[in-house]
Amino acid sequence: MTTSLSIVSLLALTVLEFGCASRQGEPSRVLLFAGAASKPVAEEAAQLYRRQTGLKVELVFGGSGYVLSHNKLMRDGDAYFHGSSDYLELPNATAWYSPIVKGL
Repeated sequence: MTTSLSIVSLLALTVLEFGCASRQGEPSRVLLFAGAASKPVAEEAAQLYRRQTGLKVELVFGGSGYVLSHNKLMRDGDAYFHGSSDYLELPNATAWYSPIVKGL
């Protein structure tokens, strides 16, 4: 549950920092890329976040390397939840995320 709350906090800060703007300028959803190993906790956190904010969390699961590479290339995700801390130690692995997100 603590991990789920941490993810919910991460998602909330991400939306506050960047937003997921719809055409009217209001957030419509959060796109979370997550390592497959974190699927159970990410799904639970997404449900909690939706209940608390009303925003849908779209989840994309895969290997940590895949979701990181996709997000770096496409820049369409709002948050990245790695399955392994190894992916935070790669050079520039999270350079495109805000300092708020990197610090969580």
